[in-house]
Amino acid sequence: MEAPVRLRDLMKMLGSTFVHRSGHQAVLTDEAQRWLQDVQPAGLVKLLHRRVRLIGELLFMLQDGSLSHEALRTIANERYAMGWTSLDPLRRRTNWLQDTGCVDKFDGVVHLMPFGRSLLADLTLGEPDPFDDGYAEIDRPTGIIGGLLDGLQTARHQNRADARGLFLPSPTDKGPVRFIADVVTAVIPSLAEEDLDHLIRQDGGIADASAQQARNSLRSLGLITRTRLDQWTATEVARAWLESNDPVDLAVIIHANTWFVGEILAELSVGARTAPELVTRSAGYGRDGLTIASVRVRLGLLRDLGFVEKLSQQEYQLTAQGRGLLQFLPLAGKRVGAQESLPLSEPSVQTEADAPPRPKAEDTLPVTFRFPRLAAVFGSSPECVSYEQLNALTVNDAAGEAEDLDYKLKYETGDKGSDDIAVDIATFANHRGGVIVVGMAEVNARPSKVVGVELSDEFERWIRSKAAERIFPMPQFALRPVANPADSSKKPKGLMLIIIPPSSSSPHAVVVPNEKGKLRWPRRHGTSKMWLSESEIAAAYRRRFVAAADQGSRLIDIETDAIKGMQRLYEETRSNPGALLVVSLVPETLGDLIIDADTFRRFQQEVQEQIVVIGDTQPGDLSRATVGRRRLICWGGWSVARAELHSDGSGTFAVQVPAGERSDGQAHIWDSAIVMWIASALRYLGRHARHRANASGVAATTTALLPYMPVGNGSNELGGQAVILTARHFGNSSRVYGAEPQTRAAGQADFLLDDLANDGQPLAAATAQLASDLFQAFGAVETLQIGRDGTLRRNAWTGLDWPRIERWAVASDIPIDPP
Repeated sequence: MEAPVRLRDLMKMLGSTFVHRSGHQAVLTDEAQRWLQDVQPAGLVKLLHRRVRLIGELLFMLQDGSLSHEALRTIANERYAMGWTSLDPLRRRTNWLQDTGCVDKFDGVVHLMPFGRSLLADLTLGEPDPFDDGYAEIDRPTGIIGGLLDGLQTARHQNRADARGLFLPSPTDKGPVRFIADVVTAVIPSLAEEDLDHLIRQDGGIADASAQQARNSLRSLGLITRTRLDQWTATEVARAWLESNDPVDLAVIIHANTWFVGEILAELSVGARTAPELVTRSAGYGRDGLTIASVRVRLGLLRDLGFVEKLSQQEYQLTAQGRGLLQFLPLAGKRVGAQESLPLSEPSVQTEADAPPRPKAEDTLPVTFRFPRLAAVFGSSPECVSYEQLNALTVNDAAGEAEDLDYKLKYETGDKGSDDIAVDIATFANHRGGVIVVGMAEVNARPSKVVGVELSDEFERWIRSKAAERIFPMPQFALRPVANPADSSKKPKGLMLIIIPPSSSSPHAVVVPNEKGKLRWPRRHGTSKMWLSESEIAAAYRRRFVAAADQGSRLIDIETDAIKGMQRLYEETRSNPGALLVVSLVPETLGDLIIDADTFRRFQQEVQEQIVVIGDTQPGDLSRATVGRRRLICWGGWSVARAELHSDGSGTFAVQVPAGERSDGQAHIWDSAIVMWIASALRYLGRHARHRANASGVAATTTALLPYMPVGNGSNELGGQAVILTARHFGNSSRVYGAEPQTRAAGQADFLLDDLANDGQPLAAATAQLASDLFQAFGAVETLQIGRDGTLRRNAWTGLDWPRIERWAVASDIPIDPP
C-alpha cells in the first residue's frame, strides 16, 4: 500500500483546477468530476485553458511555426504581460501540452502537432475564465485555537511579536512545517535547552548561532515556551495542532503570535506580489517594515501550508485555501495613507477577476528613485501614496504643478493623445524626473477635482505602446493605477500615476507631430515644457557620454586604491594567498553619505553584526573598522578581505582567494570560490550604495583576479599566472577550466542597483554575468555554477562550498537545478 499523502501536499500537487478544500478533506471540483466521466486529452486541455493563463494561447503562438522556450517567454511577457523571469512556468505548460499530444519538443524548439492545431477552433483566447469559486470553504477553528482568533479581535494585535529575525531551517528532505512538527514533538513533555539546540542543529543542518535563532523563532511563533530557565516544552495550542495535524490550525497560531502573517494573505488577495513588494507593504500596518529575509520565511511557511503559491520565480499568489483562510482571519489595520487599505475585520476577499488592476511585472520601475519633495507633498512616496492622499491634494496649497509634477484630466484618443503622452514622458525624463497624475482636473496649474480615468489593462498597454513608438531611446517609467476604493466595478475608475525617473540615457527625442520623419527633444521647464536648441542637444549628448566615461574612470581609481590597501594588509597578515579578487562598483546616480562621529559609530556596530558571505549564518567577517578620505573601511575574516565604502556609494571589496594547488608556477584557483565571493561582494557593495549612501540607478561593476607568486622565505607577491580549477562530479575530482593562463583577468557588467542589494535570483543572475565575463579571459565560456537566468547548478559546486550556497538559495528563493 502506498504511503498516504498529506492534505496540504495533495492540494499543492493538484491545485485548485482539480480539487478544493472542504473542512479537513480535499474534494474534486465539479469540472474535474465531469472530465473524469470521459477522460480525453481534449477535455483536459480545455479545462486547463479555462483555469490557467496561457495554455491555448501557447498553441496560438505556435500555429505559424515552431519556437524556442525563450522566444515563447518573450511573446508571453510582451503580448500577455506574464512577467516571467525564468522558463520554469513556460516549461510546465509545454510539458502538459506535450503529454496531451498537442505539442512536441525536439531540436531545442516546441512544435505544434495536428491534434493541438485542431483544438484551436474550440478555445477562446485571451484571459482565462474567472473562477466560479474564488476560495475554498474552510471551517473556523474552535476550542483553544479558535480562542486565539477571539483574542485578536479584542487585544487589537498589540501582543503579536515583530519577529524581524525570524529564521527556520528548511532541510532538503523536509519543509519548514515538518521541521516545526519534529521539534515541537520532541519537546513534549519537556526538553533541556542544550538538547533542544542540539536537535535543531542536527535536524536543520545549521550552526550553533542559527540554532539559537531558530529556537527563538519557534517561541515567537507561539509554539514552544520555557518551563524554567533551561527547559522547554510545547505550548497548549501547539499540542492541539499536533493532534489535529490541520494546516489551518498552525496558520492561525502563527498569525495570532507573529506580526504580518495573515496580512500577507490580505496583500496577495488583490494580486500577485514579489517579496520586496511585501517588504514595502509591511510598513503600512503600524510598525516599521520587515526585512526581506523575514518576509521570505513567512512566505515559505505559508507556501508549505498550502495557502500561498509561486506564480513565477519572483511573484507569489494566494491559493483557494489562502482565500478561504482569509475569510475569518482578523487582521491588523493599515495606517492612514498606507497602500490599498483593507478593513480591520471581515477582510474583503476578492477573486483575481474582481481585483483592481495593478502594474504588471514589466511596468514596475526597476530603479527605485526617490522623490523627497513629492513624498512631502503627497504625504507618501509616489509608489505608496493612497487614493485618499491624492484626493486631498485639491486642498493642499503646496500641490501645484511644478518641475516634477503635472496633472492631466485625460489623454485624447488618436494621434493627438499619442503624441501628447510621448512628449510628456520624454519631457520629464530629459529633466529631473517627475510624476504625471492622470485623471485630475486642474485650474491655474492647481489640482481642483479628481475626475478619474478607467484603470484598465488596455489603457496601460496604450501608454506603453505609444511611448515605445514615439520616444527614442525609450526611457524607464512605471505605471501605478490608484483605484477609487468606493468604485467596486470590474473596471474601476481612479488615478493613473506615471512615475518617471531622471534618465541617464537622455536626451530622449520624440517624433514631431504630423511630421513623422523628424525628431525634437523636449524638456520640463517650470510648469511647462521647452524644446532643446541644437546646441543644448549637443551638450546633452556630450553629458551622456562623459558620464559613462567618468563612471569608468572612477572604477579604475577605486580599484587601484583597493589593491594598494590589500598590499598593506598582506604585509600585516603574511597569509598564503593564491590570488587577489577585487570587485568594484560605481552607481549611476551617486549618493551622499555624511561621514561623522555618529556615522562611524553606527558603522562599527554594523560590521560586528553583518553577514558578509552569502549563505553564512555567523557575523564577524570584516569586523574591524576605520575611515579613509571620504570612505569607510573594514577588514578581517577567515579569508583575508577588505572593503572600502565611499561616501558617494561607490565601493570595492577585495579578498585573498586560496590556491587549490600550484604547478608550473601557476596558481590554480577554484571557480566555486570566485563565484561565491563575487556574489558576496556584489551584495555587500550594493547594500552600501543603496541603503547607506542612498545611491540609485544602474551600477557599473568590474572584477579583477590577480595571482600571487611565491618569492621565498614564505612570502608572496602579486605576479605569476593563474588558471581556473573546476570541480568534476560534485567535487570528487577536478580539472582546469579554460586554456588561457592569465597574469591579470578582468570582467565588467552593468546592473540595476536594487538587484544587487537584495538576495534573490536577480543577484544570482548578476553574479553569473560578471563571473562569466571574468572567466572568458581564461578561455572558459561561462561560469558553471550559475546559469544566466540565476539558476544554481548543484553539481558544479565543490562539496565544501555547496552547503553554504544551498542555504542561500533556500532562504532567497533561488531555483536549483536539479531541485
